[in-house]
Amino acid sequence: MSAAETSSKAEDQTTGGQEVTLEEASKLAQAHHRSGNLTIAERTYKDILRAVPDHFPTVYHLASLLFQRGNAEEAMKYGKISVEVEPEVPGCWVNYGVILSVNDKNEEAIEAFDEALAIEPELYEAWASKSYALYLMERYEEAEEAAAQATVINEENPDAYINLGISLVPQEKYQEALDVWEQLAEMAPDNSKVFANWSNTLRTIGELDDAKEKGEKAVELDDTNAEAWNNLANALRDLGEFDEAFKAYKKATDCKPDYYTAHANLAMTYLEQERYPEAITAARYALSFKEDHTEALSILCVGLRGMGRLDDAYQAADKAIRLEPEEAIHYLDMVDVLLAMDSYDEADAVMQQALALEPESMRSLVKLAEIRQNLDMIDEAIEALDQATDLGDETPHLLAQKARLYEQANQVDKAIEIVEKILAHAPKNPTALILKAEMLLTINRKDEAYEVLESARETASTSPAFYASLTSFKKFTEDDPDFAAIKSIADKVDDFGLDAQANIHFTMFDVYQHIKDYDKAFEHLKKANDLKLESKYYDKDLVWKGFTARKNAFSADMVKSFEGLGCQSDLPVFICGMPRSGTTLTEQIISSHPDVFGAGELYDLNTVVRTKGPLKHENANMMGEAYVDLIKKRDDTGQAKRITDKMPGNYNSIALLKCILPNAKIIVCRRNPMDNLLSCYKQNFAVGHIWSYDLELMAEQYIAYNDMVNYWREILPEGSFLEVNYEDTVNNFEENARKLIDYVGLEWDDACLEPHKQKRAVLTASKNQVIKPIYKTSVEAWRRYEEQLQPTYDRLKEAGLVD
Repeated sequence: MSAAETSSKAEDQTTGGQEVTLEEASKLAQAHHRSGNLTIAERTYKDILRAVPDHFPTVYHLASLLFQRGNAEEAMKYGKISVEVEPEVPGCWVNYGVILSVNDKNEEAIEAFDEALAIEPELYEAWASKSYALYLMERYEEAEEAAAQATVINEENPDAYINLGISLVPQEKYQEALDVWEQLAEMAPDNSKVFANWSNTLRTIGELDDAKEKGEKAVELDDTNAEAWNNLANALRDLGEFDEAFKAYKKATDCKPDYYTAHANLAMTYLEQERYPEAITAARYALSFKEDHTEALSILCVGLRGMGRLDDAYQAADKAIRLEPEEAIHYLDMVDVLLAMDSYDEADAVMQQALALEPESMRSLVKLAEIRQNLDMIDEAIEALDQATDLGDETPHLLAQKARLYEQANQVDKAIEIVEKILAHAPKNPTALILKAEMLLTINRKDEAYEVLESARETASTSPAFYASLTSFKKFTEDDPDFAAIKSIADKVDDFGLDAQANIHFTMFDVYQHIKDYDKAFEHLKKANDLKLESKYYDKDLVWKGFTARKNAFSADMVKSFEGLGCQSDLPVFICGMPRSGTTLTEQIISSHPDVFGAGELYDLNTVVRTKGPLKHENANMMGEAYVDLIKKRDDTGQAKRITDKMPGNYNSIALLKCILPNAKIIVCRRNPMDNLLSCYKQNFAVGHIWSYDLELMAEQYIAYNDMVNYWREILPEGSFLEVNYEDTVNNFEENARKLIDYVGLEWDDACLEPHKQKRAVLTASKNQVIKPIYKTSVEAWRRYEEQLQPTYDRLKEAGLVD
């Protein structure tokens, strides 16, 4: 039987039983293909190839059809056959190259395009397709050259101009790219791709309103253009219009369900909003379409970590490392997981691997800043972010992170300046507006802060952070529309990650306190703390061992041996104690004096111990001088006679302070233990204080703190530190204020009677309280929750700390 006869019989199924020649079958298949009858066309092509496996042009047309139907992998098989059968046909090489590129085989695709150009050097399709493959490989300069060559060959086809424009942007040739889009808008005013890419360029240079406008034009021209919806969503996201961004990303994935980039971008946007369950789902969608999508794995890792699923987060980071062992960002994701697991040694080892790979990568530096922030290395974290912004685009998310760091470093003016940079490009960005309001509140500009917060209402009405901030400015009532709004968010609390869920419950606690429904308030407070504890690791025995080790390190004789060795400066004033024990009020009183600079909670002592320690006789003076040098930098005037450091945890280091700074003044703040611990329990601390999330752990921490201070009082000379009582201060304010000023060695000043009028930054949980006149409502406040706090009370009573 001849090949032609075999072919005729093979075609019998698709021609109603009529025998046709090979040529007739091929024409029939192509006709179905052109008419859009793709299933019949595919079946006919394959029938021909069963008879003649290398029939041309059938292999060529079948490759095109399969590619058209989204079956890129099978299309690649037939594309390869076509170039093997007809290697001198340039169109076969172009077709095969395009299919290879879609299969992420861009190096091979470029070889295919070069084969086509070797046959026909002026082939427009080869140059245009090659330029895009080079762009995907991040070989931008070569991509630009190839696209430019294509535009010379065909001045009227917009595709090459589009490739030219997108290759210019990553080379930071922004004006040239904008000129291309302007030219294309005149050449092809109805081309959606032009406006979609124009939008992306404008977003890159921070022209967000214009980017949004061009993105909207792109989807208006073609509402099935998935890339246009994605680019519009990116602009909306940077503008802080998150609800609209979510809709646009979903439009993109509706148009193109396997569009993994849009799924990953959607996941990242959810992640930035701390909506971890939805971020995890979107990241998994991206991975279902591209299982080696490492950016989606990174998002998945962070989302899982945010939900407290540390083992799963570890697996996601580990898979990303195996896929891209040379990418530092995946090691940094792993570091975050290990830190959450309290595996500090392993985290440090992995961190070193990351830095060895990319010591100056923007992504690595951003992650390094986060890790340093978690380790209280604030100045070093700022340094890393400064380097990151020097290397890449200053996105709103990155700028917000940088602003928070400067705020934490007590450089609030600098922090506000950075937030203003976000608002200059995106004046309605809710994250930036809420940040600015919080920062203005810290420097006692409450009216201005409230005005800024209200301006965020339009874009932040569904944001838990908006209502959390709002509780600092107004008293909620049962008929308040804002009360209804936050309740509506609380009803959907499970849509958020653990931290965000906790934040919502903390806000609900504040709101129910306002309306005096204390049982409901505490119900939310307990949920908030349970959620915070769920995602943390706390080893009570290890903490107690730390207290014991500190006591073992310092004896009376050991401290005495350091007499005369430390730095003799009397500049520092340390204010310490349990968190929420009155340290902020104490600092406000002292720093109201014109000769005092209030520096807030400083990490400088930790920095000195880490960089100059451990303590020895020969370096005691150097450690003290190093601390004094650090705090002097915080006083811009250089005129302060005293500088306060109110890091509460410095009570652990009182003996160390007496060794390296024997003339420093040390004040230990005390408060009714039950009021103190309730205040801790209802506070959503930004970092640390894991013990504060559990009623019994709080009691254990207070017992350990009390034991520590008692030990210092026992081994140190009398008068080594001053203990002040919060209740005494608020009940006999002037007497105790004078006592404090006298203790730090300054002449009295009446400004110390009005600490609430200060404009300095207060970055602690007490920032809203200290801008008010002295009040007594916090005294015995724990009685309101006496029944719920019974476990704490019982443990303290057992230790003899309450009656």
